[in-house]
Amino acid sequence: MRIPRSVATTRWRFALPRPPPLIQPQAARLPGASGAFLLVDVYRGLQGIERGRVKYLRVMEQVRKTEDLVSRAFDQSPVMSYATYYAKRCWGTVPVEEDGSCYFQAPALREIYFQALDAEGRELQRMTSGAQVMPGQTLSCIGCHEPRQAAPPRGNPPLATLKPAQKLANPAWLKDGIVDFPTVVQPVLDQYCVRCHDGADPSGGLLLNGDKTRLFSMAYDNLLGRSRSYRQHDMATGEMLPAEQARPKPLVHFFWLLRTPSGVNQPLWTGSFASRLLDYVDTEHCGRKIPREDRQRIYLWIDANVPYYGTYAHSRPLSPGRRDLCTEVATGADSAWFARDFLGVYRRACESCHGKYPHPNDHANIWDGRLAWIDFTRPELSPALTAHLARPFGRGLTNAVNGRLPPVFATRAAPDFQTMLQAIETGRQLMLATPEADLPGFKGFKKETVADELAGLPR
Repeated sequence: MRIPRSVATTRWRFALPRPPPLIQPQAARLPGASGAFLLVDVYRGLQGIERGRVKYLRVMEQVRKTEDLVSRAFDQSPVMSYATYYAKRCWGTVPVEEDGSCYFQAPALREIYFQALDAEGRELQRMTSGAQVMPGQTLSCIGCHEPRQAAPPRGNPPLATLKPAQKLANPAWLKDGIVDFPTVVQPVLDQYCVRCHDGADPSGGLLLNGDKTRLFSMAYDNLLGRSRSYRQHDMATGEMLPAEQARPKPLVHFFWLLRTPSGVNQPLWTGSFASRLLDYVDTEHCGRKIPREDRQRIYLWIDANVPYYGTYAHSRPLSPGRRDLCTEVATGADSAWFARDFLGVYRRACESCHGKYPHPNDHANIWDGRLAWIDFTRPELSPALTAHLARPFGRGLTNAVNGRLPPVFATRAAPDFQTMLQAIETGRQLMLATPEADLPGFKGFKKETVADELAGLPR
């Protein structure tokens, strides 16, 4: 059989010896290897932001997942927040030159993205895609979400190129760069907010203490859940849906990753500037203005898309979100104290007004704060108990819209009150026996943590 000339030529060509591929030096592949980025002009594509307003560029990392998506809560496994599915790390910020340029070193081989910040450190625009630089490589972009067909302007070189690539810098309080709620935000709330927003009858009904809830903490669930902050945007254009725009500005704006829009994000659409929380953080709401450095902790957390946990490690591998404190560690099924005792009272005394108690992955009903009605740190202060407990022991809320009926629990001695209280106390003891990643004594089902992975990396 005669072999066609084209086939014979192809076989002959591939039979020739080839030079070996270039091998990078081992040092380039070690943790801490870096490359560089050149941003020509941050204002190109940054619609509506006047020149001079962008003062810094922040480099964020979306830390790689180490777990499969099973046993979900908020569509996540392990659950990390109301919004992002990922641990977040801030690698630092660098100043932006007067002409909008920026030239900086960046960690190699990591999924990073950028944020344009104002002088206070508040996000003006967020990159909603990702970038990666190889060791020793320099990448460049024309602007911030600039048109794909655009080219760099001719003329003088960007001011940032007249000096060496800048090093990223983080504040001392940002340990390992990991952005989580318990260590970044809660200390600020403890210092300035808890004195009013704590106890059985907190100011405005808003609890901002760090007590442990079913998946997160009381402050986290109140800021995002009880405040009903979730807003859905058009999946194609990215604009907030008209029905959502008609509602008041959210206390804390965030994108839930499952339904994050695919359209190009526009300046001021999300993050700290889209959040009403700044009306309290940036003013003398608590009797004095919160110092700039402490305010920046809150800006950073919001603009990182409100992460709660800073690690994928967890202690309940079979439960919803792998962190649900209402379940048995060994089986992942609802604990008896919760399914029988707590929900028994809830169905009898609460469900007619509040509806069925939601599962942590019930996408339609997890945004109103009901998952925070159990306080595992101080069971007697659980909102499920105190909201309808007669004054002066609780909030004294009635169990009817017209306000004519008495509170559900006349006194703490009420049988249903005691049943719920003892049930939650059992849950507290089980929590202490197998603490989650945000509690002292955590050992975890998985030993590795994000902090371990990043240990030893240069800052």
